Amino acid sequence: MVGPTWPRKMILPALCALAGVSWRVSKNVAFNELRDQAVDEPMSSIRFTALKSSRPSARASQALFDWVVENGGQGFENIEVRYFQKVGQSIRGVAVTHDVQINSTPESATLFSVPRAVVLHPQHSTVLNSPFARVEDPLERLMVFLAFERCKIHSGADSFWAPYILTLPTPDEFRDFHPLYAPDDVLREFAVLPISHFVKTIFRYIHSVWMQNEEQWKSLAHMNNVKAFSFGDLWWANAVIMSRAFAPAWARPALIPVYDLINCDSPGPDMSNVNTEVANEGKTPLWEAVAIQTLSQGDELLNLYKATGAGNDILFRLYGYLIPGNPNEVEKIDAAACTSLPREPRKQPTGMRKSFFELARETCQP
Repeated sequence: MVGPTWPRKMILPALCALAGVSWRVSKNVAFNELRDQAVDEPMSSIRFTALKSSRPSARASQALFDWVVENGGQGFENIEVRYFQKVGQSIRGVAVTHDVQINSTPESATLFSVPRAVVLHPQHSTVLNSPFARVEDPLERLMVFLAFERCKIHSGADSFWAPYILTLPTPDEFRDFHPLYAPDDVLREFAVLPISHFVKTIFRYIHSVWMQNEEQWKSLAHMNNVKAFSFGDLWWANAVIMSRAFAPAWARPALIPVYDLINCDSPGPDMSNVNTEVANEGKTPLWEAVAIQTLSQGDELLNLYKATGAGNDILFRLYGYLIPGNPNEVEKIDAAACTSLPREPRKQPTGMRKSFFELARETCQP
């Protein structure tokens, strides 16, 4: 079976290359103020109120399934969205609705398929027919299009992509787990960790893209009845793409509705819980999810995000989580740098701060 030729874990390094910057950056006096604006600006706008639910409703999930099926998706009676308890948190994922037996026929393993009509990528017809079709860089074109479509929805306009966008993480939800939305005081406390440098690098790139295009993009948005279009919207779209995009040979990067709801299992050498793969992302018109293990009703679908060998530092950078007991090494820092990290409080930290403490502990282990 053939998987994506550009692993998801390479998308952020690719952004650094596009920006022409190192993963290590010097302190920027203006960073705190600019980044606070990016993180907080979407939260302060009334147009985001409709999407602040802590988890998409069952109705929204069903609307997503129905939309994919209407556009050629198959097999959605085989799966459902459920919430699973993982390391003390309730995490959204995908489960099978009935037992799945693997036998000699390929069809027996097929769970569901997503048609290319609903795969959002830089060459999709809706992108090429949008006000941003002339954005030269494919990644930037996808980012600004996604940001614009979300603003369209909040302005009350119709969007082909509404069923999908309405199920994507909101800025509030990203703030709960993803380091791109880490509070500034956390980034200061853990400034010596590579993740903090990484966030600054990505911010500088996205902010430079916005500054170069702000006037034109705002004008295009305004001409298409989107009156409020900001850097914060682009930052949100960047977070979505970085944490959810795949890279099949025919679309780089690509957002795959429903398939991107499947969670990742440990990328260690055993991988015994991995039960789902992509069967055909070549020239066929469907993105097929197939079972590679026998499944029982209610089992969660798990794959690797093509993150074989990824340590918790990579997983946290991209997806905003750490896997307890991950056997893969993280990037280490020297002992002197470790002494500048905050001491763990007696009371167990929560949320984003907890993740930073856990990563710091692993980073400083001999």
